[in-house]
Amino acid sequence: MKQVLIYILPILFSASVEAQVQKAVHLSPQKIGGGSLFKKNISFADFQTKKLRRSIGSFFSKRAIIPANLLKIEGVPLYHKEKRTSKDYFHFDLEQDGDFAAYVEVQAIMLQNETFRLFSKKDSSFFGKANTDLLLGSIQPSADTTTWWEIAAWNLNATKQEAQQGIIKQSDKEITFEKNTLLLRENGDQNSIDTLFSTLYMAYQFRYKGETIAAVAYKENDRLCWIKKGLDQSVQTAVAATISILRLRRNIYK
Repeated sequence: MKQVLIYILPILFSASVEAQVQKAVHLSPQKIGGGSLFKKNISFADFQTKKLRRSIGSFFSKRAIIPANLLKIEGVPLYHKEKRTSKDYFHFDLEQDGDFAAYVEVQAIMLQNETFRLFSKKDSSFFGKANTDLLLGSIQPSADTTTWWEIAAWNLNATKQEAQQGIIKQSDKEITFEKNTLLLRENGDQNSIDTLFSTLYMAYQFRYKGETIAAVAYKENDRLCWIKKGLDQSVQTAVAATISILRLRRNIYK
C-alpha cells in the first residue's frame, strides 16, 4: 500500500497544481539570446534589438543621509528609514528579419520611502504605499509613425505586495500583461515532439481581447519567451517590443 501511495501522490499533486495554474501551451516557445555584459542587445524569434543606449544617470541612485538610522541597542536597529531615488532611462531599435520595425523609448523611476521601527506593531510605509515604482514607455512602429503604442507598468521591481503588471495601448487596442505562474511549452525543435512537453514558469502573461497571446519568463536564467503564431503585425510588434523592455530593464530597487 505504501508503495502505491508513493507513486500516486506525486501524480495527484501534479494534477492539483495544473488545475490551479493557467495553461498557455498553444504559444510557440522561443529562446532569448544576448543580454549579457558583452552582448547587451537581445534576439528572439525573428526579432532583434539594436542600438541599445542607456542614460548615465541610470547607473546611479540618490540616497538620503538619515542620522536617526544610527539608533541601535547592542547592534539591533531601533529605527531605520530608507529614502532613495533611482531611475532607468533607455531606448533601442527593434528589428524584424533584419528590417527596422519600431523605435522604443523607456523611462522608469523608483522612489523608495520605507521606515522600520522595532517596537511598532504596524508600519504601512515598510514595503507599502510610500514607494513609487513606475515605468512609462513608447513604441513607434515603422509602418505608421502616427500610431504610437504607449506602455505603462507598475511595481515591476516588486516594491509592494501587489501585482506586477502593465498595459500597452494604441487607440482602441489594449494589451495587458501581469506576472503569473503559467504552464508553458518547453523549448525545442519546432518540428519535434520535444515541444509537446510543458513546464510551470513564472512569467509575464500578455492578454489581448481576453486571450493569452504571449509570455516572457520572469527569471533571468529562464531565457525564454512564448508568442502566438499568426498575430496581427501591429500587435506582434508591440508585444515583441515589450518583451524586449522587460528583459532589458534594470532592477532599480535593489
